[in-house]
Amino acid sequence: MSTTIIPLLEKAQNASRSVKSSADAAKQAILRRIGALLQDNAAAIMAENQKDLDAMPDGDPRKDRLLLNGSRIRDLAQSLDDIAQLPDPSGQLVT
Repeated sequence: MSTTIIPLLEKAQNASRSVKSSADAAKQAILRRIGALLQDNAAAIMAENQKDLDAMPDGDPRKDRLLLNGSRIRDLAQSLDDIAQLPDPSGQLVT
């Protein structure tokens, strides 16, 4: 693992702790904001994704699963909105 990613992972871990202790409305707002950012940055995301796909052999079966197009990004954003509408299971024991 490259040492350049470690500070990002540490920030993500700290952010995770902060989100866990946030109110439900704040968590919902975060999920909706991430969905909006996905859609707002779809062109850049697809351009970077294309670079990754171009580096893969054409016959690689993972290629289609890794493809991010406008439809898939919209679906991801919609899924985040769907999750935001669910009750927050934090702190609950699900059996």
